[in-house]
Amino acid sequence: MRLLLVEDDHILGSSLTKALEKHAYGVDWLKDGESALAALQDSNFAAVILDISLPKVNGLDVLRTTRQNKKMCSERPGRTKTWFPFFC
Repeated sequence: MRLLLVEDDHILGSSLTKALEKHAYGVDWLKDGESALAALQDSNFAAVILDISLPKVNGLDVLRTTRQNKKMCSERPGRTKTWFPFFC
């Protein structure tokens, strides 16, 4: 299962990535909201772990944009129709 982790704090992001990978998750770790929006447009993720306070674009705006953009939320093979974001 491939997850997107969006966290700008190096210690927290590194710890979460290691813990998730230890449990056999594939993790793409990004450090700002702008990069997260680009990744969400181009890739399929089973879940997103999203910090609220991010550089460039904050986490709430990433969530809002993702929900409003039908291309990001469209039903495609390998992508679920409903997003279940988690905030840390």
